[in-house]
Order: sequence, then C-alpha cells, then structure tokens
Amino acid sequence: MKRITRTNEDLNDRIIAGMDALSSAIDGAIQETIIQPQQWPEGFGTTFRKSGEIVVGSFRNILDLGNLQKSQNVTREGFKTIFEWDGSGETPPVLVHEGFTHRSGKQIPPRRFTEEGIKKVDVRKEFLEGFNGD
Repeated sequence: MKRITRTNEDLNDRIIAGMDALSSAIDGAIQETIIQPQQWPEGFGTTFRKSGEIVVGSFRNILDLGNLQKSQNVTREGFKTIFEWDGSGETPPVLVHEGFTHRSGKQIPPRRFTEEGIKKVDVRKEFLEGFNGD
C-alpha cells in the first residue's frame, strides 16, 4: 500500500505570518497607549518633566523623554512573540507599569500599557489577515 506524505511547512508559514501580523498590531497599539494621555488620580499638581514639558493636572501621558517608548523591543521566536522594555537606562519600565511610591510620599499609579495596548487589538482579525495573506 502506498502512503501519502505531506509536510506542514505551508501551514507553519501561514501561522507564522499570522503571528507576525498580530505582533505588529500589538506593537503599534502598545506604542499608541504609551503616548495617549489618561486620567490620573487627583492630587497631581504641576510636574516639571526632564524633557522640559510642564504638565498640570491629572490628565497626562507617560511619554516624557520617550525612553520607555523608544526602548520597546519585539522579538519573534517561532510561534512566540516577546515584548521587552528597558527604558533606555533612563526610565525604569517596571515602575511605570506597576506604579510606585514617590520620595514625596505620593502614590504614582500603575500605567499598564501592555494590557491596555492588547485590549485595543482585534486578535482574531489581525491573526487571520496575516494567516490568509490579506
């Protein structure tokens, strides 16, 4: 009896194309989230940023010098995508993401830009567009 053998290279290539499209969409959404102003809790008066920008009130972004945004690194390993931030040695990404207590005693709220960015992406649509080659 004869056998039919088929490799899954075409399927693997299509899955990788879907993951590439999805990763790119998430990358853009996270970048957008970082620059988008959001409401912070009351009690944040005037902030003099290192960039020279003066921010007044509770509606603000987390951009400042842009180190967090510029330090975003996306790598792909097979079917896995890794998003990393090092803050370019200036902005501790974990403090921005998780929040912290400032030396003045003020609680700096977390800015979970990763989760917020992913929420903006239609995962199914983006993956299928890449998978189907649209």
